[in-house]
Amino acid sequence: MKHRLILSTLALSLASVSASEVVTVRLPDGALQPRTVSVGDGSTVVVFLQGNPQASEVKLATLNNAGALDTPVTINTPATEAIAMGTVRGPSIAVGSQGIRQVLWHGKGGTAADGKGSALYYARVNVSGKTTPPQDVMGTTTALDGGAAIAADAAGHVWLVWHALPAGKAGESERRLFIRQSSNNGATFSEPWPVKGEDMGICGCCGLAAITDATGSLQVLYRTAEKSSQRGVRLIRLPVNATAATVPVLLKNDHWNMSACPMTTATLLPGTKETITAWITGFEMQFFGWNPTDIGGKKAVQNHPRLARNAAGETLLIWTEAAAWGKGGELASQIFSATSAPLGIPQRQPLPTWSYGACATLADGRFAVLY
Repeated sequence: MKHRLILSTLALSLASVSASEVVTVRLPDGALQPRTVSVGDGSTVVVFLQGNPQASEVKLATLNNAGALDTPVTINTPATEAIAMGTVRGPSIAVGSQGIRQVLWHGKGGTAADGKGSALYYARVNVSGKTTPPQDVMGTTTALDGGAAIAADAAGHVWLVWHALPAGKAGESERRLFIRQSSNNGATFSEPWPVKGEDMGICGCCGLAAITDATGSLQVLYRTAEKSSQRGVRLIRLPVNATAATVPVLLKNDHWNMSACPMTTATLLPGTKETITAWITGFEMQFFGWNPTDIGGKKAVQNHPRLARNAAGETLLIWTEAAAWGKGGELASQIFSATSAPLGIPQRQPLPTWSYGACATLADGRFAVLY
């Protein structure tokens, strides 16, 4: 099977559908962990992994305004394959100045001789499809575990964000948040620097999220490991000119009394005025900047929330239910009105092992769910 496009409603012309309908887009066989980002022409760039979960190819494709996916291209080399196993180590995508696709992924092996055991690969793809050779950007940091995130803006700023151990350190309590920044659209980057004051430890195998917000600042959401038993998330903001001496602004800090890593991911959705944040506490979804009135249906373990919003103010929320190590579970989706009231009931689809879904807003206001 190459691609299968399944509409969630009867086959109708684009002119006759309402904005709140959802197009379901099936990715190629063996595809895992999609991520999406909108670009200026109304289309959506999609990155996903495919193949062996322990050594996956990194694929890049475009979803057009009609909800159709073009033929994916491979952007990694055999030596820079990605890790999909564990679900939290998926790829990250951003689109910066000149439409350049900025891609980051967790590599299966390190390139240094210091035993760090994993790599964080970065590549960029221009609008003509030319890809730069992937490069390991971890520097002297070690023990990459829960994945990483990339953010970019229209002014040519790019941020690579990940959590890892400083050289010579060990244990979750020593994990720190690291950043490399670029002001020339990813042509060159600073050396890695730790975010000042974020020193309570980091939950090793939980993913983090990062975006540029409406003010041009960088927002980062990550899960802590304070005293090994506190697994709450922190949402912080850094200005565009931040350095290693900059103390971030704390926007949100929650608490979760848990002594083990829950293996979660989260999402940040930029808006014209505010950012919507979704994460997991107590294996239930939590939100900041948005307050849905009700999420009905099953009460199974929830994880991997993703968000999209259209010009009418409607919001699509997708998440996984009952997914676990080596178990796919289900992908659930729910549309909410501009007043945050649910429209209909959650829809569910079986989900492959080691995966989650992605979502996007099409140019005509409809939503797309990809998995």
